[in-house]
Amino acid sequence: MKRFLTILALCLCTLGAFAQNTRFPEVDEIAQIEVNDVVEHEVFCVTRDGVRQYYFCVGNLGIGDDVLQVMFDPVYKLYIPLGSTFAEAMEHMQQLKIQVQNAAGTRTEWAGNFAPLLPTEERETVTVTTRKGLFCRRLEFSLERDGYIRSTSVSKSDLNNLLFNLKLNSKRYENR
Repeated sequence: MKRFLTILALCLCTLGAFAQNTRFPEVDEIAQIEVNDVVEHEVFCVTRDGVRQYYFCVGNLGIGDDVLQVMFDPVYKLYIPLGSTFAEAMEHMQQLKIQVQNAAGTRTEWAGNFAPLLPTEERETVTVTTRKGLFCRRLEFSLERDGYIRSTSVSKSDLNNLLFNLKLNSKRYENR
């Protein structure tokens, strides 16, 4: 019985070594905005098979119409690909910062990915609209699905905070 338990314990101890050969990509978080310990928006890098890709996660999307959005899906998020280098990621984030300064109602189209947990290689068109509220400007990211609009927004201050954090981390990521 002791021999059996010893062999079982050794097998369980080595199980961790075999688990490291999984197909999960390496994720490197660069900058993020948290609200009540929940990550709302973030810029991160995913490495799959030695290929790096930077993404901007704009968060969970609500479902509804142009006026009312109901948030109910905590798993699926919208990801905007920013490029394969840190410089491209900075450039795309700067373009978003410039767009938030445009006149209210200005629309552009970006490639995006609506997926659970981590982005995939699928791309679809995301409409980015500049909105102006009473106290702040924001960008609204929306997709149309089955006659419904799925959308979320990012405020100008959140974009500025993400860009500031990207600039702080630029030395670390520039040569990648």
